[in-house]
Amino acid sequence: MAELLLINLLIYFLMNGAQIFETLVFVPRWATGNLQNLSILNSEIKSANLKYFWIVFHSVHEIVFLSSVVFCFEIDGVGKQLVILFFIHVFIRIWTVTYFAQKIIKFQKVAENRSLEPSENIDKQIKTWVILNYLRVSLYIGISILMVPLTIIALKAK
Repeated sequence: MAELLLINLLIYFLMNGAQIFETLVFVPRWATGNLQNLSILNSEIKSANLKYFWIVFHSVHEIVFLSSVVFCFEIDGVGKQLVILFFIHVFIRIWTVTYFAQKIIKFQKVAENRSLEPSENIDKQIKTWVILNYLRVSLYIGISILMVPLTIIALKAK
């Protein structure tokens, strides 16, 4: 089932592209702390609600990734390294849900309550979120790059 690992890798690269696009296009705009730009996060105002995109994309990817671990575990030189990458991936996903998603929800509430101007505290939180997001996206890219040789080994082992 090396093809499943290839599908996993391709989905990972698609997600990397979407994360890079979001990080380079959306994040710099709303992260200025300006209330008008912060309102991009308000799903009632913006034209594209990324929440549903990410929920569906991540759900499909989690199923494919876990399946590739299960079906490729027995391939020499692949299984153990793939499990390590999976656990790193899960750790980052938990960090995403517990930190990044929670902060975005908080920032959305500021955007929804138009009578509130973002405070210095919110500005600091946004700046921290942006810096940590660069790290998070880099880690995801690193996982997908480390998965390339495993995929090649698995495909050659067929």
